[in-house]
Amino acid sequence: MKTLTELNIASNQISILPPDLADLTNLQVLQAHNNHLTALPLEMWGMKSLHVLVLAFNHFTTVPEVLLNSQHAALQLDSIIMAGNRIEKLTYEVLSKMQHIKKVDFRTNLLSLLPSETTKFSFLETLTHLDVRDNQIPDLDIRSLKGLEYLNCERNEMHTLQINGMSLKNVLASHNKLETFSINPKPEWIVNIEISHNKLKTLPGWMSECFFLLKLDISYNQLTKLPGRLFVEAQKLKVLRANHNQISTFPEDIGKTVIEELNLEHNKIESIPAELFIKASKLRYLNLTGNNLEDLPELPPSNSPYRLSELYLSFNHLDDLALTFVCTFSRLKVLHLAHNYITELRNRDIVRLDTLQELNLSGNKLRHLPVAVGKHPKLQVLRINANFIKDLPDFKRAQALKVLEVGSNRLSDITVANLMSSQVNLLDISGNNINLDTSVLKGISTVKKICSIDMRGQNRSLLDLRQSVFDNSGLPWQTGLSQTSGTRNKLSVSIINKPSFTNEVEGLFGIFDGGRNDEVVKVITDNVDKTLLGEIHHQTTHYSYMKYTMLALHSKLKSVGQKVGAAGVLCHIRKSEAEDKFVLNIANVGDTMAVISRHGEAVPLSRLFVVNKDKEERQRIYKSDGIITEDGHVSGVTCNSRLLGCSFLFPHVVPEPHVTSINLRPEDQVLIIANHGLWKYVSYQEAVNQVIDIPDPVLGAKKLQDLAQGYGSKESIGVLVVRLLLSNKERHRLKDILQTQFEAEQNLLSQLKSRDLRREMEKRKRRSEMMEEEEVVPMEIVKLKDRHKTRVQASSVFNDEGGEYVSLKDVRDQNEAINQNDDSGHNSDFSDNWEELLQKRLTEEIKNKELQHVFLERGEGQGFMFVDELEDDIDNNWEISDSDKDLLLPKNGKGSKNNFLGSSPLINPSASVQSVEFQKEYNHYPMNIDRDAILFHQMQMVRATRQSTDSLNSTQSVPANPMRKDFSGGLKTSSHSIEVLIHSQEPALSAHSIGGSEPEPNPSYQGNPHLQNDQVLLQTEAVPQNSPLLKAKQKSKHSQKRQNFSSERN
Repeated sequence: MKTLTELNIASNQISILPPDLADLTNLQVLQAHNNHLTALPLEMWGMKSLHVLVLAFNHFTTVPEVLLNSQHAALQLDSIIMAGNRIEKLTYEVLSKMQHIKKVDFRTNLLSLLPSETTKFSFLETLTHLDVRDNQIPDLDIRSLKGLEYLNCERNEMHTLQINGMSLKNVLASHNKLETFSINPKPEWIVNIEISHNKLKTLPGWMSECFFLLKLDISYNQLTKLPGRLFVEAQKLKVLRANHNQISTFPEDIGKTVIEELNLEHNKIESIPAELFIKASKLRYLNLTGNNLEDLPELPPSNSPYRLSELYLSFNHLDDLALTFVCTFSRLKVLHLAHNYITELRNRDIVRLDTLQELNLSGNKLRHLPVAVGKHPKLQVLRINANFIKDLPDFKRAQALKVLEVGSNRLSDITVANLMSSQVNLLDISGNNINLDTSVLKGISTVKKICSIDMRGQNRSLLDLRQSVFDNSGLPWQTGLSQTSGTRNKLSVSIINKPSFTNEVEGLFGIFDGGRNDEVVKVITDNVDKTLLGEIHHQTTHYSYMKYTMLALHSKLKSVGQKVGAAGVLCHIRKSEAEDKFVLNIANVGDTMAVISRHGEAVPLSRLFVVNKDKEERQRIYKSDGIITEDGHVSGVTCNSRLLGCSFLFPHVVPEPHVTSINLRPEDQVLIIANHGLWKYVSYQEAVNQVIDIPDPVLGAKKLQDLAQGYGSKESIGVLVVRLLLSNKERHRLKDILQTQFEAEQNLLSQLKSRDLRREMEKRKRRSEMMEEEEVVPMEIVKLKDRHKTRVQASSVFNDEGGEYVSLKDVRDQNEAINQNDDSGHNSDFSDNWEELLQKRLTEEIKNKELQHVFLERGEGQGFMFVDELEDDIDNNWEISDSDKDLLLPKNGKGSKNNFLGSSPLINPSASVQSVEFQKEYNHYPMNIDRDAILFHQMQMVRATRQSTDSLNSTQSVPANPMRKDFSGGLKTSSHSIEVLIHSQEPALSAHSIGGSEPEPNPSYQGNPHLQNDQVLLQTEAVPQNSPLLKAKQKSKHSQKRQNFSSERN
């Protein structure tokens, strides 16, 4: 035994250690926690090799003398681990003998640490770690601890905290009542600060100057602003949690930061600076749910894609423009935009978000879903509850989709069989007017969770609610529920919703949460009805039958509930036997809660059995020889002290419920029952405020679910809302609200319909204008949308999502204005050198062989490409300046490189990519105009205005002495030809539009009426650059055109 080095005697109810233990001279580790020890034998002073001694969860009332520094002690331990004991004070005698101690763990004791005690902390010169959480300390002043590096003082109800920051690295002071927070001197080495759930209104100025700060948690306070230079000087800050405050603006100064996670939900922020996304290049998580955002910034194109992968913007005031901002982040995986004012979701928005896995658009104004949603390759979760959607796309090709929630919409004529055959295993189609054939569900319910509650009943529409629900003939309550799985896509929450429990006016409601398993909740759900009815007949009081109903359900779990358990709350409403009133009886275990709204105030009706929030339960666990680990779990298993099941943790975890009973009053408005997936993120009062003015309880339940998920809940959520109608006043109030909501909905739908009609009229008007201009103007220049067509008629390429229409008439007017206003004469001689410049342009195109191969590799019809492709494919002789790139991209930010679909312009490379000489002389033209056509047309306009005898179809518009074989429809050779469409016109119309005389028919085309009346294609044949034939043709053509042009000038 003397060679023993480690001994574990924990959890044996030992009250006294024998003195012979000192004979183990080689013992290094002694674990004696979770016993009944009150003292240690003094003989342990001689244990020279002992380095670790664990005395947590015993019955010590003071620090044992053996652990203190003494002249008789050979034992030199530097740590005191005495959590979960009964120590009330640290006297002068004790502190004076702790000079050698470095680490102290006094959590969950009875310490108060009055000023008379903390002033003696100066003896602890070597102390670096102090853990005093879950005690009874009202104020803490430890400025004398100069070497302190780690402090944990959570859950002490402290009002003030003063710390020495000379060596400080970690401060954890959450869940107190701090109004002031002081660290002096400034903590230069601080790494982690957690002071959430306090009453702080301001923060010290030094907090933004901590260079090594990695994590800052200041959530759930009363702050109105962030430290001014937090995003400038805290250069290593990665996590900032400032949610649930009253912050209205971002700091003005934002420098380059490495922040990765930013929580700002439930504040009053109205705008986001664009610099935040530009400077925070590593930002991957951003939560702005529950703010006052109305618009989002326009982000410039980025050389590298933004890293943002999770974005939460629910419960704001955003409209359709928010989707443009969202599509900037091509790496998004989670997107929440619930409860905004989005009316339209387009295919291009879904296509851009090709990595999206979770999308929540519930509570918006959508009327349809784009087809691309049903084809998204990675989308796993889609929630679009409470919209105006009438039909759904086919989800058979959405191979990754597992959760589909389309409840409370306008669905009616959809085939449920298509949804059943998809990959979805959790489907919510409740609150719609769907005629569901139950035979479709046979054989499918075993593999799919289907929610189809109230599909034809009370929740079908606002009109039905206004007409029938709130009359006196119905039940005095209406119910609605919502449930969803968490990140594991496994629904482990069961909801009991029986508004008509028996033949009498009686209701039974409840929620049971199995955590990560669904076996326990299934057994409970199957037996709760008959168990309650059986106990009512055997027991006489409400306390008895509710208590024994829960205990009976626990016993029915048998082997299923040995190692797993479930939290649950059960509510039973029935008429009182003595008087004509309703009585509400509640029984609960675990962290499921029931809250009632009385006069608009939230009143909890159940007890929260969570270890870290219930001191009485902690003491009960200690008395039963239980252990609470540092993460707040009983024996490291569960944070709940009472559950149905978990029999192996008895007597630390017990199934005995908390039972209460109240008489319902006319001022009681709504009852909310939910599991911890809601209550962990949403306070009782906020939940009441969200649903108190929503007459439809289904919509109220779904809204609470969206709110919890918007705040970051990733667990299974179950919500049951019971709307109480116990007074005529409440019924009339809800009727008025419904009427207002119905009128607002009809007005909104009317506006959306008017918008659609207006768009259609504008579309037809633009088409009509184009057709008219085509009859007047000899050619049209359009910005093509289809990249597989080089030049076609304007009417065939225009649509509602296409590019802008540009007429040549506008360009001509602009050119005339420039010529008139330009005094320098730089553009005054345009009309004199059209032919020469056009010939130069033809020569340059023939020379450019590299650009030829680029076009040919893309095919003959692929003459248009995106800006990204232009920058990669153009030849060095064809440069695009930065200013021209700006012209190529829309100025509204919608056409950045990352947003290459939809509104981003398609560029004609032969028109927008110019040589240096050509660009200098024609740099005033917009870059999206076909300049070849402009050159040719301007030349013809000059001749027409000078009353030339040649018509638009004269031989001068083609090479000299054209033959019919030059216009044969043979295959194109490899060339950079200039193609121009010449539209033949009616004689009178041409004369009227140009102002000249009626043109003579061209004799060259008298033998070919097809070429005369239809389009003529001009093309230069591809020949080698130094070919004699090419030089001869160019010389002949150039000399003849120069001669004709000179004769015109004379």
